[in-house]
Amino acid sequence: MTEKLQSLLRMGVKRSGTFCPDEALVGIEEELTQEEYYTAYNFLDWCWKNDKTFGWNIAEVYAEYQAA
Repeated sequence: MTEKLQSLLRMGVKRSGTFCPDEALVGIEEELTQEEYYTAYNFLDWCWKNDKTFGWNIAEVYAEYQAA
């Protein structure tokens, strides 16, 4: 996951107040490539369904997602 995507995901979650991908991606989706969008959607969906959160530790949580 790129630094850009990490930053945008933190911003989207902060603005929306939720990890639900349908809400968190609304404000940032225009800044994402198609590949980034699918990565972000699937990652946020996993976080939301598994009650995971992230902030500064997004890389660690993403590694946990990839290992699942």
